[in-house]
Order: sequence, then C-alpha cells, then structure tokens
Amino acid sequence: MSGDFFFGVFLFLLLRWLALLFNLLAFPRLRPHPTPPRPTASLLVPARNEAENLKKTLPVLLRQGALEVLVLDDLSEDGTAQAALEVAGHHPAFRLLRGTPLPPGWTGKNWACFQLAQEARGEVLVFTDADVLWEEGALGGLLEALEGKEMVSALPRQEVDLREGALVAFVMNGLFSFLPHPLLEGLRVANGQVLAFRREAYLALGGTRR
Repeated sequence: MSGDFFFGVFLFLLLRWLALLFNLLAFPRLRPHPTPPRPTASLLVPARNEAENLKKTLPVLLRQGALEVLVLDDLSEDGTAQAALEVAGHHPAFRLLRGTPLPPGWTGKNWACFQLAQEARGEVLVFTDADVLWEEGALGGLLEALEGKEMVSALPRQEVDLREGALVAFVMNGLFSFLPHPLLEGLRVANGQVLAFRREAYLALGGTRR
C-alpha cells in the first residue's frame, strides 16, 4: 500500500514537472510591435484607490498608440480621479469616467469594466489593471496576438517585494505546472490583469456579470 502511495505521489510530481518544463519552453510571449491603425483599440482601466499606481502606469498607456485611454474612477477614496487628470493633462486620447454604484447581480470589477465598455469607441476593448506597467510596443504585440481570435489574455511579469515573493512564486508555479499551455488555451483560462476582446465578442457575453 505504501509503495503504491509513493509511486502515485512521484507520478503526480513528475507530470507537474513535465508540464512546467513544457510551459517554460513553449508558453507564447508577446513581442513589442508598432500599434497598427486597424483594428482600433480602447485601453480601459478600472481604478479603485489606484492614485499611486496610475502615476507610474498611465503615462506608458498614453504612449501605446491606442484610439483612446479611458480610466474609470470606481468610487475611490484616495484621489484617483485627480491623480489621473494630473498625469494625463490634456492628452487627446484620455477620458476620465466616474463610476456608479454597484447594481444587483454584478460583481465590482465586472461592473466597472462594463461601464468602460459602454463608453469605449474602439473595435478592440483592452482591459488592464491600474497596476500593470506596460512596455513600449506592448499594445501592438497584443493586437498581433489577437489576430484571428475573439479574445486574448496576457500574463504580466510579476515584480514583487520580499513579503509578496513567496506567495507570487507559489501562484505562478501552480499556474505553469497545472496544465500544458494548449490545454489551458482550450479551457479558455484567462488572466484578468490584461484582457483584450473584439467588441462584438465582449458584448455577446453581456458584460460577464459574475
């Protein structure tokens, strides 16, 4: 009995190690690319109490070449709206939206994203968390990855301090050793930090209430 148990544990760990090795070698990586004129993209940022993060991340978003960059102040208490306005200045692509209270049947972030989508004019809706720092050319790379698809998700490289390092390493190990990437893609596993939808695909989902 003990031999079967240890063999089962060994087999489980071996399969996870093989999945991790495969993903480290084969997991697709976005490459910087100039933002094309079409399809047009709206960069959409739901922001609750993100004043400090937006000071770092919003300037790079404004340089991505998107049709527009919309920030929704989701009932913040830390001056998020004022910080966004100060950073963006009079940038022609920037708009600040004021979020409304959560209606029944919705979760917070999904409701904030839905409000952004209602105001967006782009053919592609790109939702990004306010703490994601985009590299130059990242939007072009994301749109290139979206070609022929309705939706694509990206997993940013995680930059953490010592307190967060162990937890993030645990989560990332769980993700990359869970299943090989083709199966993750087949199951439509996505990361909510960066999501790009073709407009019609997002609207067909009804805003994904839950």
